[in-house]
Amino acid sequence: MAGSIVGAIVAAIAMVAVIVVVAVVGKGAAGETG
Repeated sequence: MAGSIVGAIVAAIAMVAVIVVVAVVGKGAAGETG
């Protein structure tokens, strides 16, 4: 049980991190292109 819970938490954190990185990179690209 605990293992799957930890895995779910890690997966959720990883997903959020990826979304944040994509958003920041996208914002930077949009700002550079005007």
